[in-house]
Amino acid sequence: MTFRILILIILSTAFLNQAIASQPEHRMAIDIGSSTTRYMIAEVNPETHKIIKIVDSGQFEAGFQIDLIISKNRQFSTKMYNRTIDVFQQLKSKREYYGVSKIKAIAKQTFRLANNHSDLSNKVLEKTNILIQTISRQDEDRLDYFTASRASQAPPLPVVWDIAADSFQLIIEDEYGEPFTHQGAFGSMTFMDYLLEVVQQKSARKTRELHPVTKAQADSGLLFSRYLARQVPSSIVKAIREAQGEVLTIGSMFHKSISSSIARGKASITKEMISDYIRQQLVSESYEQHSQGNPLKNPNRFSHSDLANAILVYGIMSELGITKLNIANRNTTDSMLEYPLYWQ
Repeated sequence: MTFRILILIILSTAFLNQAIASQPEHRMAIDIGSSTTRYMIAEVNPETHKIIKIVDSGQFEAGFQIDLIISKNRQFSTKMYNRTIDVFQQLKSKREYYGVSKIKAIAKQTFRLANNHSDLSNKVLEKTNILIQTISRQDEDRLDYFTASRASQAPPLPVVWDIAADSFQLIIEDEYGEPFTHQGAFGSMTFMDYLLEVVQQKSARKTRELHPVTKAQADSGLLFSRYLARQVPSSIVKAIREAQGEVLTIGSMFHKSISSSIARGKASITKEMISDYIRQQLVSESYEQHSQGNPLKNPNRFSHSDLANAILVYGIMSELGITKLNIANRNTTDSMLEYPLYWQ
């Protein structure tokens, strides 16, 4: 049985049972990412798995990826242990305050990379009675697929693009109705590391600032992002071409960084808009430089991570023939709340 058919059966059964009166249940979804831990609490119809009302949502700064970068043995530090337990104690308080009846907490790739992630999960369970499930790459892809299917207006499923901290995923539906995924080797944070370490010859452990950045350095980043795109399978390239260059983007990198810095509230972003943004940022960066090489007087005027993300995205778009990004107003936490397989 394919994944799509399984989801359709569950949802179809749920709609048939709507006639049966049921009380909404309070669910809590927790998504442990590379830099933040996001949560959402909502009233959900247990029959249809549809969100009725979002009660509370937010995020806590975490820094798991940075903690691993500076680690010498690929283990979370004692400081990270304490910070994580503190965050989950706050989440436990929210769970009790809102009367949450069901909870799902997932951790993804950054957690999987840590040698001591199981020990940290056990400590959190011991202190808060919240179980953290570290999901596989395949389960991540299935959740992304589900997010896209909910965000898409109609079949067939569009080409889906998500960029995490240390990888990017392009997803299409294969001939069997299953998600077919290409996982790129670099993501938002690791591409930033490439710009710092390789292009600028800096230490990513000591600085997260690209300043000063030149056009030649940005061009080097574009060449590398195009190289990454050339690893994408021909079946996905063909699907992009058949979609006339349009892809659906999901995930916080597109929503928080690319969308907020470039789209300015628009539901879609064109390749030309990203090109203009890069050019304007480089002009601004050049103007703000000081002859002595001092930092920016007002660093908030220049976003190093947003520029790095734009370079990564623009290079991949150029190589694959992507002309337009449609920003899905969905994230992992609201998808988790409606994901039937998490609440059976």
